[in-house]
Amino acid sequence: PVLRLDRGGAGLWDGRFKVSLSRAAGQGAYEVRRLGPLGLKLLGKGAVLPSVEPHRIAACVPALWRGERLIAAPLAGFKSPDASISAQFSGLAQLTER
Repeated sequence: PVLRLDRGGAGLWDGRFKVSLSRAAGQGAYEVRRLGPLGLKLLGKGAVLPSVEPHRIAACVPALWRGERLIAAPLAGFKSPDASISAQFSGLAQLTER
């Protein structure tokens, strides 16, 4: 799924992650979408993900994009000085409340 955010915006991505974009981000829309294979390729060895099945992990964690430019991937330990995003897993809280 794709979640579009403007600076200072927040939302729920993939039904599992609460994400918020810093107010310091530039004007215009940003997209929160999966890190995916392109994100892994762009991060290279700088990705801070478990070495077991990183492609599967990248398929289900959020990243901040502007077009094809990776801006931030908080769960992979990457952020750009242009903007920052926080991502908090909310799925477990929802499951325990049932």
